[in-house]
Amino acid sequence: MYDEMESHLQRPEVAIARRVAYRQLALRLGLKKRANTLTGKSEQFDIKVKSHINAGLEDINIINNHQMMGAIVNPLFQNDLAMIDAGLCTQEQYDSGRIELIDRMAKLLQVNLGTTLTAPKKTNEYSKKNSAADAEDPKTVAIKELNKYMQYMEFDYLPRMKPLVVLGALDEGGQPREPIYAFGPVMEKGEDLPGGRNLADYIDHKGHFAIVRYVTDLQAKFPTLHKVNVGQISPYISTKVDVESLFSQSEFLADPRRSKLGNKYYKRLVFTKHRLGRIYCHKPEVMRVFMKRWKNKDWEEKEEKEASEFLAVEKEIYLQYFPHNAAMFDDDDDANDDELPKEDDAGGKQEKNSGGFR
Repeated sequence: MYDEMESHLQRPEVAIARRVAYRQLALRLGLKKRANTLTGKSEQFDIKVKSHINAGLEDINIINNHQMMGAIVNPLFQNDLAMIDAGLCTQEQYDSGRIELIDRMAKLLQVNLGTTLTAPKKTNEYSKKNSAADAEDPKTVAIKELNKYMQYMEFDYLPRMKPLVVLGALDEGGQPREPIYAFGPVMEKGEDLPGGRNLADYIDHKGHFAIVRYVTDLQAKFPTLHKVNVGQISPYISTKVDVESLFSQSEFLADPRRSKLGNKYYKRLVFTKHRLGRIYCHKPEVMRVFMKRWKNKDWEEKEEKEASEFLAVEKEIYLQYFPHNAAMFDDDDDANDDELPKEDDAGGKQEKNSGGFR
């Protein structure tokens, strides 16, 4: 995308802001690190738009703290011993993720306590001191809540699933053993959790666990962990490449009615829909380029006919999803191509009320 930046005519400030945001987010999430070179140690590439977006950065090929926190709160992984035996992480990675999770919970508790604590009462040497200093340390409260949450991860609660995805099925010598983790459709439920819920109720037909719904159902017992998980951990997108969302967009737009337009228009539509959600589009500049092409008749008759057919198909598909907006096309049905803006004798452009151009 950034290699083609010049064709998008972004304002310099917008391009720099997007670049800095991407690079800083990648560093903070632990997906990237600065290369141990003179180029990497310098932060000049953070604002040098014409250089590659990852200039001076390199991938981190180990599980980061954000991913580790997500694994810790997932009851299907059970505990650190199971994760390490399955090869999911090392003890150091688990400890690092647990420490950061506790720190985030403690910071949230500190904020909440700071808004609810009242001023300390007046005391003397004979009265018991009653102040904020005597309140339980937020970090201690966070550890107690997390430890209580971990009690819901006993083996008896775990369901037995069809092994579509298996991790830890081989020992250190490469010999087969009983799988540590086997994820897929639930074959047999485990015991009910305290309160009557069952972990199998949060697993879909592919073995995916609905962690947000799970911690939301338990938020009365684990309020701090719920806020940290839903607000900070779960929104993290685990995909490493932008092309995965492109695949999703192409599947959504694969309507049979678009097939008669050929691959060219379908490809243009997919890329346009995908990029408009990620790049800055200066609409006046788009209109200027269109008006220039229309004035100079800078397209062939075949291309104009195909474009008209494409717009007709898009209108039909749009009205299928949004039939209540049919009135917005009433003026266009009566409009002819020769009603596009024309230049008057004085060289100025006449306004057309029904075509959307001003």
